[in-house]
Amino acid sequence: MKNHLLNIFIIFAIICVEVDYCSVITKVTDAQMKKMGWTNYNLEDLNFCINKFEINTKERFCHFISVLSHESGLGRFAEDNRNCSIYEGRQDLGNIQPGDGCRFKGVGYIKLYGRYYYQQFSNFMGDENIMKGFSYVSPKYPFTCGGYFWNKNNINALVDNSASIDRICKIVDGGIGTGCSNAVRKYYNKAKDIF
Repeated sequence: MKNHLLNIFIIFAIICVEVDYCSVITKVTDAQMKKMGWTNYNLEDLNFCINKFEINTKERFCHFISVLSHESGLGRFAEDNRNCSIYEGRQDLGNIQPGDGCRFKGVGYIKLYGRYYYQQFSNFMGDENIMKGFSYVSPKYPFTCGGYFWNKNNINALVDNSASIDRICKIVDGGIGTGCSNAVRKYYNKAKDIF
C-alpha cells in the first residue's frame, strides 16, 4: 500500500513539474508587469482578479495575461474607443434607455458591453456602483471585467485540459479568433519566462 501511494505521489509530482499546474500565483508584482511591457494598469485589481477567479496556476495566468495583453494593447485600452452611439438602442445588450450606449460602452481588458451585462457584473460583484457606467468600472475593475468573462466562459477548465491558444482566442473573439492567436502566442511565450 505504501509503495502504491508513493508511486501516485511521484506521478502527480512529475505531471505538476512538466505542465506548470502546481505553480501557484497569488500575487503579481509591478516589476513582472513592466517586463511584460505594461505601463498603465491597476495592480491591485489584477491581484484581486486572479485570486477571485482562481486564475492562479502558472498555466492559467500565462494564458490570461497573454490574452489581456493582446486585447488591451498592454493596458492602453481599458475602454472601447469607438463611437459609443453605435450601441444606442441595442436591445440585445439591454440598452433600452436613452444614453445607455455611451454609459455602458465596452470596458475592461476583455470588454464588457451593455446595461444587461453591466447589471450581471454588478450583481456578481455585489457593487451597485457598477451601474454608474464605464467611468466607474474602467479605473476600478479593468482586469476583473476580464476575469468575469474568463470565469463565465469556464476558461480555467479549458486551460487545465490543455486548450490551445487558438481555441481560447475564438472564445474571447466571439467565435472569430482571427488576428488573436499569433499575437497572444507571442505574449504567452513571454509570460512563461516572466511568471
